[in-house]
Amino acid sequence: MTARPTSTGLRRVATINRPIRGDSADAAGNVPAVAFARATLARGIIRDRARAGLSQAELARRAGIRPETVCRIERGRHTPSVATIQRIDRAIRKALAGR
Repeated sequence: MTARPTSTGLRRVATINRPIRGDSADAAGNVPAVAFARATLARGIIRDRARAGLSQAELARRAGIRPETVCRIERGRHTPSVATIQRIDRAIRKALAGR
């Protein structure tokens, strides 16, 4: 998260490009494959969900999964199954098509 000034002080704002837990590179610039895959997936879901104008709770409802699951996926703390990724993708596509 980054801090942004407001009229009352600083407010923390999440950014898509922030490092996700386990996303630290070694001296050669290599990152662990699972952490990299989770971070890439998380950033894509965050970007697409924002583009569709959905909250995490609304995406979860439309995809038929728990809001906690969406949160863990977006934070890079959970590796979802292919079926879960497909449900999320389908929900986002339908939301974008309905705009």
